Amino acid sequence: IKSSAASDVYKRQIDYLINIMGEDHVALGSDFDGITLPDELGDVAGLPRLINTLRASGYDQLVLDKLLWRNWLRVLKNVWQQ
Repeated sequence: IKSSAASDVYKRQIDYLINIMGEDHVALGSDFDGITLPDELGDVAGLPRLINTLRASGYDQLVLDKLLWRNWLRVLKNVWQQ
């Protein structure tokens, strides 16, 4: 996502969630069914632009990995073991 009002909104939402719940409890999904997205993101193919925006804003690779897959994997492992 290029620097814009839309990318700032996404970043602020992620910042807010991490501030409230911590980086171990926030993850990005790709199920965009039923929502309206800005043209900048469009669909799941736009996630790399969002990641680049977060990286440029100071998110390190460990936190990005948690947002992208590590947190999901941990939850799925916990559920599948039950």
